[in-house]
Parts: sequence; structure tokens; C-alpha cells
Amino acid sequence: MQRKFNRELSLHLYNQIKAKPSHCFSNSVKALALVPKAEYVEGYTVSPSVSEPYLHAWLELDGNIIDPSLPNGDREYFPAGRRTMAEYSKIVKEIENLKRRGPTPLTDEAKKNLPKLVQEDAMNPNYHNILVKKMRLNNTNPEFNSAYKQAIVHKKEHN
Repeated sequence: MQRKFNRELSLHLYNQIKAKPSHCFSNSVKALALVPKAEYVEGYTVSPSVSEPYLHAWLELDGNIIDPSLPNGDREYFPAGRRTMAEYSKIVKEIENLKRRGPTPLTDEAKKNLPKLVQEDAMNPNYHNILVKKMRLNNTNPEFNSAYKQAIVHKKEHN
């Protein structure tokens, strides 16, 4: 499916979440909460003004790219992984359960489902940062390598 850039919704979300420069992962997590049918996506983007592809996060909905961090749409996107709102909701629930439970020991199930980083930071009052860390995808998997290679080829072809 050919994906299109939705500039109007990107700009709307950019303004609504008060997007911060260089915080694409955090901005996209915030935006996902406002567009629950969308998917949170990580991959690489290529811009005419940047020499190398760079790791980035955005949303996709019904074949449309929604970028609450860079709403001008002057780039190409190469997705490598995605999370749904159901996964987002599960992560929120896990973090809330950890906060309620306090410093008591975690169950084996919770230890299996939560990375050590989130376990250690679960009581941190900076809730959103914990959520963003948990939402982040493992960018060492083969899909990220493939997306990066596609972005490199695209950049070379369009220079």
C-alpha cells in the first residue's frame, strides 16, 4: 500500500501535544494517545537536508503517515517496527500496576514482561519518560537493518 503524508493531522498533533524538537519518540507516544486507532512506528527517515538516514518515530493510520514531530512532510519514511494502541495500553497498565504495588517484589510474570530499566524506574515520578522507554522498539532487530538499507539506497538515488 502506498503511504501518504497527512500534513494537516501532523500539524494539528504537533500543536496539540506541544511537540519538542529532537523528541520524536516522546512526541509520537503522546500523539498516539490522541489518535488511538493509529500505530506507533519506528524506523528511518531521509530528508534532502540531512546526509544520512536517521532513526525516527511517527504514527501511521489507514495508509497515512502522521509525524507530530516534523509536520512539514519533506522526507521519506522507512518503517521497521510498530506498536498498536492495545500494546500501548498494556504498557500503561503494567506501569500503573508497578506504581501501585510500590517497592514490593515483582512477580515472575511482571519481570518477564518488563525490561529491567522500567522495573528500576517504575517508581520514578517522571511517568511519561518511563512509558516512552517501554514503547521504544529494539532497533538491533533485522527489520531496522533492512529499513536502514532501504533508506540509504533511497538517499543515494535521490541525491
